[in-house]
Amino acid sequence: MEVHHHPDIHHKTKKWKEYLLEGFMIFVAVTMGFFAESYHVHLVNKEIEKRNIESFINNIQKDSTNIAITINFCKEKIKSIDSLCKIPGEFTDSSFQNKFIHYALKLGVITLYQPDESAFLQMQSSGTLRLIKRQNITDSILKYQSFNQKLKLQQGFINNYYQSALDNLMQIVDGRALVNQNIPLKLNGNNQQIHNYINYKITESLATETYIGFLKKQLHGINNMTLFLKKEYDID
Repeated sequence: MEVHHHPDIHHKTKKWKEYLLEGFMIFVAVTMGFFAESYHVHLVNKEIEKRNIESFINNIQKDSTNIAITINFCKEKIKSIDSLCKIPGEFTDSSFQNKFIHYALKLGVITLYQPDESAFLQMQSSGTLRLIKRQNITDSILKYQSFNQKLKLQQGFINNYYQSALDNLMQIVDGRALVNQNIPLKLNGNNQQIHNYINYKITESLATETYIGFLKKQLHGINNMTLFLKKEYDID
C-alpha cells in the first residue's frame, strides 16, 4: 500500500515586524505615487500657465501696434477740427462752405482702439487664471484689463459727440450730393445746426485729447509689462 504525503497547508504566523514592514512599504508606495501624480499635475499646470502668458503677451503686443495707429489718427483728427474752427468768413460764404464741407467729410470717419482680450477671456472662462500663483503678475494683468475698461468709457464719450455732430451735419447738407454729382454739395443755411456741429466737434476734440493721454499711458504700461512677463517666464 502506498503512503501519500500531503503538503503542509498551515502557514507560519508572521512576526509583527513583518506586518509592520509590509504596511510601511505600502504606505511608501502610495505616498510616492501621490507625490508623482502631484508633480505631474504641477508640471502640466506650469506649462498651461506659460502658454497662457505667451498668448497674453502676443495680444498686448498687437494692442501696442493698434494703440500707436489710433494715437496718430486722433492727432490728425484734432488738427482737422482745429482747422474747421478757424475757417474764416460767414456761414453763407461759398469759400466757408467749401472748406466746411471738406473738413466735415474728412471728419466723417471715426477710428477707436479695440484691445485684443482673447487670451485674458480664455484664461478667465477656463479658470486657468488661478494657475498664476504670483500675485504681482495677476495684479498687473487685472490692472491692464481694468484700464482697458477706462479707455472704453472714454471712447463712449467720443462716440456720443461724434454721433451728435453727425446728426446735425445730416440736417444741413443734402445727402444726395454724396452719390449724385449733378447735385451741388452745399449747406442749407441753417446756421444753428452749423453752430451745433462745430460745437460738438470741439467737444469731441477735447475728449480725444484726454483719450490720447490714456492711450499713451496704456502703451507705456504694455512696454513695461511685456518686459516683466518675458523675464518672469523666461520667454524670448
